[in-house]
Amino acid sequence: MFFLAPEISQDFVFLVMMSLVVAVRIAAYYKEDLAKDLAKMIPFALLGIFLANTSLFTVEQFVERLDGFIPFIGKIAVFVIFAIGVEAILRVLFLIKRKFLPVAEVKLEEEIEKTIDEKMKIKVEQIEEKQKEPEDNLEEKLDETEDKLDKNTHKNQK
Repeated sequence: MFFLAPEISQDFVFLVMMSLVVAVRIAAYYKEDLAKDLAKMIPFALLGIFLANTSLFTVEQFVERLDGFIPFIGKIAVFVIFAIGVEAILRVLFLIKRKFLPVAEVKLEEEIEKTIDEKMKIKVEQIEEKQKEPEDNLEEKLDETEDKLDKNTHKNQK
């Protein structure tokens, strides 16, 4: 952007780019999907705006912009420090928020785990009941068979 828009001041281009980076970082702490969309779409929109400028970009303008870029490095360093400061403040606020307000996803996970545990208990009880039925039937048949054998043995002994 710095080299694509020769008639726009370097300070303005830098301000726009700096604002974009900070806006994406702020949006990332608000909603991650929003930050992804901003990071994807806004640079293309700005590129389109800068390229829509009808003036032709010449080699002389490029060299002039390149010469103007070297003193601009100090401003870039200030921006990096500013961005790090914004990120630190956002991180602290985010951690404070997480400490006092649990994330909705965590609450949802806990509810899902609780529901799954309840359903698993019900299924285990159903399986245990089904296993008891054959065991009970087997015991009944064994008891019946033992009773018959006992009766037969008693008849034979008489």
